Amino acid sequence: MNGEITADLVLQCGRCLDGLLERLDESFSVALSIVDEENSLEEELELDEERINSITLIDDEVDLLPILLEHVFMALPTHSLCSENCPGLCPYCGADLNIVSCTCEPRHFNNRFGKLKDLKIYPS
Repeated sequence: MNGEITADLVLQCGRCLDGLLERLDESFSVALSIVDEENSLEEELELDEERINSITLIDDEVDLLPILLEHVFMALPTHSLCSENCPGLCPYCGADLNIVSCTCEPRHFNNRFGKLKDLKIYPS
């Protein structure tokens, strides 16, 4: 079975949390194999590449929703950005730096584990 999924997705920018629209065009191919109901649970099969990308049909029916959802989730970007140079949010006041320029001063960071960088570990 060959298919194509086309959708307009509303996602959030990973830096400023602003909404953005991305187009999804994903094609997929899945092998369908028909197995009679009596023998479907009796034999254990070793999964090879062909069986991983196949779906077993019982009684000539297949639920397409899990197949479609899997391909949509796999096609989603891991980190969406509204633009490559998006400055994001101010880490102190939370202002969107795309809209306003923030006047927050960088604060002192209490690095409690900073002393560990000088720790020398000798092999035994």
